[in-house]
Amino acid sequence: MTGPADADALIALLESSHSRARFTELGAALSILDESAVNEAFFVPAAVSEPIATAAAIVEWQRVEQLRAKGALVSAVLVEPDAWETLRCAERPGEYTWWRDALAAQPNDFAQWLAERSTRDDDTVERRVLALFERLRSVVGDQLEQDFARLSPEQLAAWEAGDDVARDDLFSVASEEEEEEEEEEEEAPPSANGAAPLLLSPSPYSAGVDEVSVLRAFAGRGRVHVVVLATAPCESLATLGFGSFNDCPAPALHRAAFARWSDAYGARPLLIGQATIDAVVSRPPRTLRALATLVSEQLAYAPDCGSEGVLVLAWSLFQCGGWGLWWD
Repeated sequence: MTGPADADALIALLESSHSRARFTELGAALSILDESAVNEAFFVPAAVSEPIATAAAIVEWQRVEQLRAKGALVSAVLVEPDAWETLRCAERPGEYTWWRDALAAQPNDFAQWLAERSTRDDDTVERRVLALFERLRSVVGDQLEQDFARLSPEQLAAWEAGDDVARDDLFSVASEEEEEEEEEEEEAPPSANGAAPLLLSPSPYSAGVDEVSVLRAFAGRGRVHVVVLATAPCESLATLGFGSFNDCPAPALHRAAFARWSDAYGARPLLIGQATIDAVVSRPPRTLRALATLVSEQLAYAPDCGSEGVLVLAWSLFQCGGWGLWWD
């Protein structure tokens, strides 16, 4: 585990060096790549751990987040081992100098890209989502905005598909196991350093879940790389070369999307998989109008996320500190 001096040295290296640093664990000695490769590397300095337990990786991610909050020009992202092997910068960065020019040539205006992806009819996706909310309000009642997080996603999908679903069926009732899990979380003691312990919790993709719960849910996963970059969080996806497969946007569009969502919702990429991005969100939408805007953007950005229905996607984003994005 790194101490304050080690963290300062790492940040100083990342902010001032023009080379890439590798280390076996975040507390291990840093080693600089051969200087002959420095000028060939297309990306900013990065430090990459060998795969470590996700709970430990999240602790290091939080450490970097705290340094960034204090003004350090640094961010971190977790990367699944299989994904790391396929990213363009994963091995021998000098062989990928062409990517710098290719990245610069890619479209990076997210608003323009959204407009081009929108339907050509008289109605926008956002308006159709709002209309769907109003139809749902006629079933649930005028308190829809307050009650939306309590609705059952399974019943929402059925209602959207046209099934005859009663009002009471739309509301989710917590099981005894879920209530016991909530009680265990409330009673969990703080860790030795005073921070909230990273414990397993229900899936982060449910309404009303905060960022801390999302991080707790990720703690039970396998082993991941920690990648520390001398960039803003939204830059990591472009820097690592994620995208440009199937219907997945190009890396520059990922950067532009998360720059927009960082400003609007405090969204930062947390975990990169082979065809997935999981993010944490500090200011999720809390009104149905703001939710409709986000749903329309994410349906354009990652259409597969709407496979269970628009309302299920909306439910997963409403007042929720975690996003799951994927491209089949």
